[in-house]
Amino acid sequence: MSKSEDYIKEQLEKLSQDVYERPLNNLSNINRSNCLSRLFVELAMPAIGHVDVSDHYETGFVDGSGDLAIDFIIKVAHDVHIIQTKYRGWNKKLDRDSLDTFHTILNRLTEPSFEPHKNGRLEELSNEIEWEKDNIYLWFVTNVKLDNQAKAATEVDIEIPERLASDFCLSKDRVDCTYIDQQVLYDVLTEVSSMQESSGIDSVDIYATKQKGEEKKGRSELVVVEGGRVKVCSYGY
Repeated sequence: MSKSEDYIKEQLEKLSQDVYERPLNNLSNINRSNCLSRLFVELAMPAIGHVDVSDHYETGFVDGSGDLAIDFIIKVAHDVHIIQTKYRGWNKKLDRDSLDTFHTILNRLTEPSFEPHKNGRLEELSNEIEWEKDNIYLWFVTNVKLDNQAKAATEVDIEIPERLASDFCLSKDRVDCTYIDQQVLYDVLTEVSSMQESSGIDSVDIYATKQKGEEKKGRSELVVVEGGRVKVCSYGY
C-alpha cells in the first residue's frame, strides 16, 4: 500500500464519517464516489487555484439515472466546471472505456439525440451554459492511479462538437481538461497541508539586546520578538 493510497483513504474515511456517519467500507459505491467528489470539490479545486465552489456542491449534483456519465455541473460567473468521478476498489484498475466515454462529454451535453435521456437537473444546468463565452473546465477524478491504457487515454483530445465550434466558436482555448488520479490528488492536498503548517509560527524567540556602547548589565530596554517574517519590537520595564 502506497503513501498516497493511505492518505486518500484517510481523507475519504473522514468525509464518510462526517457526511454519512458510517465507515467508508459500509457505504455503497455511489456514496463512496460522493465522498471522493466532495474531497475534490471542497478541498482540491480551491488548492488548484479555482474559486471555492463548495457551496454549489448540492445544486450542481446531477449524478443518478439520466446523468449521461456526468456527476456535477457547477457554474460560477463564466467558468463552468463539469465533473465526472470514478471510484474504484483500491486493488482495482480503471479501464480505458471510462476515459473514452469522458472524451465525448460535450457531445452528450449538446447533441439533440441525447436530450430525451437527460434527467431534469442535468437538463436545467446544461441549459445555463453560455457556450459562446463560458470557459469550460472538464475534470475526471478517480481514487486509483491512472496507468497503462488508462494513462494513455489521457493524451486523447476532448471532442468538441462541430455545432459548438461553428455556432459558438468553442475551441481548445476555452476548454480545459484535467485528470485527477490518486497521485495528483495526494500531491495537491499534501502540498496545501504543508503550506498551512509552514505559515504558522512554530517557535518564538524572545531575547534582550543591548545597543552598541551600552554599559549596564542584564536585560536591555529593547525586546525583539521574531516569528517567520514578522518582527515586533517593544520596550521592556
